[in-house]
Amino acid sequence: MIRTGLRRRLVLSHLLLSMAAGGLMIGVVAWALPRQADWSTARMLLIGLVSLLPPALLVFLMSLRVAAGIAGPLEEVTATARRLAAGDLQARAPLGPRDELGVLATTLNTMAEALRHHIDQATAGRRRLEAVVDAMGSGMLLLDRTGRVTLANPAAASFLGVKTSELGGRNHWEVIREYELAALVDDGLRHRRVFRREVRLALPRELILEVSITPLPETNADPGGVLILMYDLTDLRRLERLRSDFVANISHELKTPVTAVQGFAETLREADDTSPEDVREFAAIIHREASRLARLIDDLLELSRIESGAGKPVREPVDLTEVALLVVKRHRPAAEAAGMELEGPARGPVPVRGDAHELEKMVSNLVDNAIKYGRPGGQVEISVRRDGREAVLAVADDGPGIAPQDVPRVFERFYRGDKSRSPRHPGTGLGLAIVKHVAGVHGGTVEVSSRPGQTVFTVRLPRQKPSSG
Repeated sequence: MIRTGLRRRLVLSHLLLSMAAGGLMIGVVAWALPRQADWSTARMLLIGLVSLLPPALLVFLMSLRVAAGIAGPLEEVTATARRLAAGDLQARAPLGPRDELGVLATTLNTMAEALRHHIDQATAGRRRLEAVVDAMGSGMLLLDRTGRVTLANPAAASFLGVKTSELGGRNHWEVIREYELAALVDDGLRHRRVFRREVRLALPRELILEVSITPLPETNADPGGVLILMYDLTDLRRLERLRSDFVANISHELKTPVTAVQGFAETLREADDTSPEDVREFAAIIHREASRLARLIDDLLELSRIESGAGKPVREPVDLTEVALLVVKRHRPAAEAAGMELEGPARGPVPVRGDAHELEKMVSNLVDNAIKYGRPGGQVEISVRRDGREAVLAVADDGPGIAPQDVPRVFERFYRGDKSRSPRHPGTGLGLAIVKHVAGVHGGTVEVSSRPGQTVFTVRLPRQKPSSG
């Protein structure tokens, strides 16, 4: 302990000072005595000692007080410095008189305040950085030179199918289950150069990631490592594939009716001996193919409107039963041509609030889809009912059903199952996507259940509240 040694040194210093003062007093007394006095040397020393005791005692007491006054504040400053060194940034040295110790205490307190301010700033910056890293949609892994994870965000943990807390301190081979990605990380650690590659993950789910591996600089304090960033391209690649399929589908669907219209129109123009019956037949074919083109154009325009977000539906009272009956009436000829029986809903008002034109488009697409994929000679049934606060529209057919792998994707834009490529099922794959959009903007939902022999599309919409008064 420094305080005991310090106190001893101060007392010793003042005792020496006291002895010096006592010697000075002896000298003064000896000088004041009459020279002619015949005193012995012993008596002179005794008188000197006696005369020395009071001032020496006084000086000694004063020395103890001065030592305590200096040692106490110095010990407090020393204790404050120790607390600061131990990490207690709230510690402050007491401020005394504006002497050297006071200046030292003030300087120590100023240094502690500046240190606390800088540490608070660094802590706040670290928390902001952690919040940004955690909120990133891209996955991030930070590995040391040995390949162990030192930092990871939730997105990376989600891509790899583990919890964020399970990543810290583990080797990348333990958490990356895809060999291609783990080998790519090994190359980044070994060769210490930038890699950027697209990688497909099969586990825990199918993902397409763009992986960027960047080596970190080596310093004396940090031996370096690599930073791994993972960008999820799954939806983008799927959308590109769907758009590519759409271009192929729409090109085929446009080419077929255009070729038919062009061919029969040229036949009518160039054939002079065409019978009236042939003319009527060719005209009917041209009309049918032109109608098919019109439907394609309508779907494309509807798709454009959906993607732009324009055209909010008009909110007005609509009887969903009347809308369904109107659609049945318009589609009955197509159903009869396919040898199918089309049954409409029983009459009875089921009011909703929305856009009559949009709702008619939604029901029409569902009925058209049922006729297109139903069983030739089968039955399509439309029903409308009330269910609590909801209006429920159901369109059912007794066709072969939807393949299980296609059910989750039937409402995707541009998506069509393999069977839809046959000439019997022309279309763009937009009808059910439009149905989902219309139901959504009206505050409702649409779902499908399918098995061989029965497919049912069910739309649920909020019912119109009855008017008061």
